[in-house]
Amino acid sequence: PAPREITLRLARAGSAREILSVFELDGDACNDINLAAVWNQLGKARLGRRERADFFREHEATLLRLEARTDEIVSQLSPRNIAGVSYGIARLGFAPAQQTMRLLAAEATPRLHEFNSQELANVALAFATAGVSDPQLFEAIGREARARIGEYNAQELANTA
Repeated sequence: PAPREITLRLARAGSAREILSVFELDGDACNDINLAAVWNQLGKARLGRRERADFFREHEATLLRLEARTDEIVSQLSPRNIAGVSYGIARLGFAPAQQTMRLLAAEATPRLHEFNSQELANVALAFATAGVSDPQLFEAIGREARARIGEYNAQELANTA
């Protein structure tokens, strides 16, 4: 299927299981936008602590495949999609994706000048939420944020702090 068709199916998915079902069917055809949507929607899924543990156990192979597919295309991600993927991983709390977070940090760090203030804030919040320490990324975000302090709204400042 075309990436646009995958995007439409992801938009109609109503649960974390349905989101992963779309990826299970068409993961190899997913482009950068599709993969960012999968992670972002999974991060927004309402999973309680126990439900999350069951979900991870039940879908471990598919989540690992999602992680591997994301790792393959990380250099193709736009700033918006780097922010979306990292935030989705952080919100989902999928600990095995630490390697993907490191790859995202390595990709984002030299490109932070391409990020708008919201994307910078979301990346900072995502890495803090996920507990992924990347001093180079945080130092670079700090430099970039200071240079653009006037662009931030109150929420973005709080997320970046």
